[in-house]
Amino acid sequence: MNILEIQDLCKTYGKGEAAVQALRHATFSVRKGEFIAIIGESGSGKSTLLNVVGALDKATSGKVWIDGQDIFSMPEKKLTVFRRQHIGFIFQSFNLIPELNVEQNTRPSRSNHIPGAVPWALNSTVQHAGTIACERLSSLNSMPRSASIFSTCPATRSS
Repeated sequence: MNILEIQDLCKTYGKGEAAVQALRHATFSVRKGEFIAIIGESGSGKSTLLNVVGALDKATSGKVWIDGQDIFSMPEKKLTVFRRQHIGFIFQSFNLIPELNVEQNTRPSRSNHIPGAVPWALNSTVQHAGTIACERLSSLNSMPRSASIFSTCPATRSS
């Protein structure tokens, strides 16, 4: 069974002579339980692919099915709930909140519950991964628990 299917996915930014084809007819599938890596040179479309597959951006053409559901045929509200329940993101820029420690930044928020949606806090896999990361960091007594330890980029430092 495929958990993800991509068919003839295209994404073009701009129009006319300024048009840039970020994705050109990408087609692949991922079976349930399979791990994949998306690799390529800078500017090859990796982030664009992930943004489209994760429903953060719309494709110019093509189809994306996640767990058998065509994500681009969903109304926006349903897509928002689907994304919240089924898709997880770790952004390149971390998007950490400087005032929070590592544990608070990695644990799903209980305060973001929207009626009709499954709260992030119920996602045991995400919760478990955050707990393990925090326990491992806590076991290193010399290592601070602030979010700044995850970044060497000044734009994402928390202190």
